[in-house]
Amino acid sequence: FVHSAGSVLVSGCYLLVALTFSHELGLGDVRLGGLLGGFLAYLGWTTLIDGVACPWLLAAVFVIVGPGRHRGARWRGATIPLAPFLILGALVAIVAS
Repeated sequence: FVHSAGSVLVSGCYLLVALTFSHELGLGDVRLGGLLGGFLAYLGWTTLIDGVACPWLLAAVFVIVGPGRHRGARWRGATIPLAPFLILGALVAIVAS
């Protein structure tokens, strides 16, 4: 039951973000977030919270540090996929727990 609740909670929050900001988060990220949310909730609620917060922090650091070093025109308006950050954040949360 716990992993189902975590999956529904994470995918519901991601779906709300995807519907509110339609060009910022794709439905693939919503599905992956639900899958990872169920697995992380199975490991514990603190792991779930860490696994949901960590990808957004990693993506923010990448956006600030990564393209900031390359001031070229190719980075302006570019979209960055969130799925690699979701997977990396889940791995960090698993190792940290």
